[in-house]
Amino acid sequence: MNNLNITTLTPTHIGSGEKPLREVDFLLFEQQGQLAMLDPEKVLSILGTEQVHQWVDCVNDQAGLLKLLETRKPGLAPVDIALRTLVVQHTGMGNKADLHEQLHDGMGRPLLPGSSLKGAVRTALFTHFINQHNSDDAKNQRNLLDRRNAFSDSFLSRKYFGEDPNHDMLRLLRIGDAAFQTTVCARSETFNLKGKDWIIDKRFTQFIEVIPQGAKTELRFQFDTTTEKNARDKNWFRTDTSILQPSKLFDLINRHTRNLAERELQYWKKQVEPDELGCYLEVLQNIVEATRQCTPKECVIRIGWGTGFRNMTGDWHINMTDDDYYELLRKLRPRHPEDMPYPKSFRVLADGTPLGFVKLAMG
Repeated sequence: MNNLNITTLTPTHIGSGEKPLREVDFLLFEQQGQLAMLDPEKVLSILGTEQVHQWVDCVNDQAGLLKLLETRKPGLAPVDIALRTLVVQHTGMGNKADLHEQLHDGMGRPLLPGSSLKGAVRTALFTHFINQHNSDDAKNQRNLLDRRNAFSDSFLSRKYFGEDPNHDMLRLLRIGDAAFQTTVCARSETFNLKGKDWIIDKRFTQFIEVIPQGAKTELRFQFDTTTEKNARDKNWFRTDTSILQPSKLFDLINRHTRNLAERELQYWKKQVEPDELGCYLEVLQNIVEATRQCTPKECVIRIGWGTGFRNMTGDWHINMTDDDYYELLRKLRPRHPEDMPYPKSFRVLADGTPLGFVKLAMG
């Protein structure tokens, strides 16, 4: 069992599935640039039981709670009512009524689950295996369809990783959760392709709670050599599991991350770069350099919300035949022309920063 040091290279969000409401679950202190997630006990201690009905009215109206509390306690500060406080990195919340909450553990610490990291590792491995077979697996339509003739990666997943969970090679890889200390509130924007122009689509502006850039912590990481030896003796796995040893795995992950980032940079060399793109391309270039500078005990991987279709899939669909690829597009977006780029939207933070890049390093 080893410790991995993990550092967020760009802000990262793993959602809890909850969307706290403004003036109900949190209050915005605009002058202080802070957001307070409400602690009901602290709120009650200020209002008193005799004012509970006014609190209920504010909740029902989703308005007026901050003014009510400031009336009861002049000079009210975020810490006076907060379960936790978040620095607001970007302005413009305006009438936005909710916040996409970061996942936390039982102790209230922002959490990056080991399952999320393991899923990202699986995507990198899946793409590697397809490329290792000269993309032939992705060119055979029989490999891409399930029993109902719907597109699915289930056949190739079984081929590469194992027939069932007991024979899945990734059972040898154990990745623990990473618990951080703090989060911030950030604004995400969505770029959408309209005709030939990329524009920010304000319909999809969202405020999210993120683990900030530069946050550091540790997690547990293990390649189970004992089970690997027993499995090898009994031929449990179809694929050579030595690829999961840290030095080989980290090199594979770095190449995967770099390939995706370089492909994105190449795309934008052929496009008119919108001013609102901000630091997006600069950060991607820095990520490419970070993967090149990694030692054999380090890697850069991308995880979480807002990381895009290509990152979530590994972009292996580009290896399909043209006929299969366009058939897939017709099923994914039947109302759009085939020659429109896919995907035609992507998320960044308000200054153009892409989400979800983290660095792992053996301790």
